[in-house]
Amino acid sequence: MKLNKKRFINLLNNNYIFEKKPLVAVAVSGGPDSIALLMLLKSWSETIKGDLLALIVDHKLRKNSSIEAYSIFKYLSDNKIKSKILSVNKNKIMKKNMNEARIN
Repeated sequence: MKLNKKRFINLLNNNYIFEKKPLVAVAVSGGPDSIALLMLLKSWSETIKGDLLALIVDHKLRKNSSIEAYSIFKYLSDNKIKSKILSVNKNKIMKKNMNEARIN
């Protein structure tokens, strides 16, 4: 099945129930799949007068993760998409993973 904007909007409208003017949040990595999903959701939310919020996770696991998160934020801002960067404390992730590894 080929997916386009019209088919995507029809799939959502015909198969799911949303409140009037919903707020939809979607995680965005900046890769082509998440950007494509985001743009489809943007078109859909505009047709139903909903709001869309893109969530970008700055995981701080790579040296440039903050720069990557900000560049995605800027791209979305330039395309008039509301977004928020969520920062994660790398040390807490590493500590939690180490504790889980000891349990298992």
